[in-house]
Amino acid sequence: MLMIVSFLFATLWNDVCISSQTYAMVYNSQREVEDANKVLQTRWNEFCSVFSGIRDFVMGADVPLSVEERHKVFGIGLAHNHFQVGSNQIMRQVYAPTFGEEQTPALVTQPQEASCLEDGMMSASWIPGPDGKPIPFEFSNDPAVQRINAQLKAHQGFLEGVMQRIHASGLPLSFMILARDTLSREDGKVYLEKNGANASVVRLTLKDDAILLKTIATSWTLEERIPTKQNAGCFCWSIWDDFRGTHVHTGRHRKLSN
Repeated sequence: MLMIVSFLFATLWNDVCISSQTYAMVYNSQREVEDANKVLQTRWNEFCSVFSGIRDFVMGADVPLSVEERHKVFGIGLAHNHFQVGSNQIMRQVYAPTFGEEQTPALVTQPQEASCLEDGMMSASWIPGPDGKPIPFEFSNDPAVQRINAQLKAHQGFLEGVMQRIHASGLPLSFMILARDTLSREDGKVYLEKNGANASVVRLTLKDDAILLKTIATSWTLEERIPTKQNAGCFCWSIWDDFRGTHVHTGRHRKLSN
């Protein structure tokens, strides 16, 4: 029997229902971060124009959030996949007060059975489907994500308008709720994403030259009109470590122990 995962509850602001198989197909078709970044870099001027257009649309939309809130709450992301999801899975992010050997707070993203949607999971990001309509990309049960979904539930045209602009550009982009109550942004720090064997782990880290030189920017808030690496809010390592020894070599993502 074909299992239908309903995305009609508070995760979406427009009436979209897709099967879990369709979700897996769309998610798995996304590029890996290095490949998505190459596309963005070769079309950077176009990206800046699309970014500004989306920013203007979001700032002018009739939604119950102040302009200042919109600057910080929403963002544009580099759409890329972390792992392949199964036909009855979604990509879920949860907060861990202590995680891994470092025992520090983290946002942990990994594939989970779609039944976890019953645990308050709501869409935290979207990408346009083949027809340009919004498709949930990744999910979170963070209170900020839940709150913003609830505030915007009645404003169906808002998300559709953003998706139309991304779809028309053909760029690997997503629209994101960047706000998190569980692991909030701090001055002088950025989110740093590292990928282990089974999970993508995001922690707050000090922003320094190494971050700017050795990583790929993967999201931007709408605080600035033009996106740059200097004003990006989240970064991903673009190499991975082989923990069978001390050798570090080029590969897909940066595979680190949790």
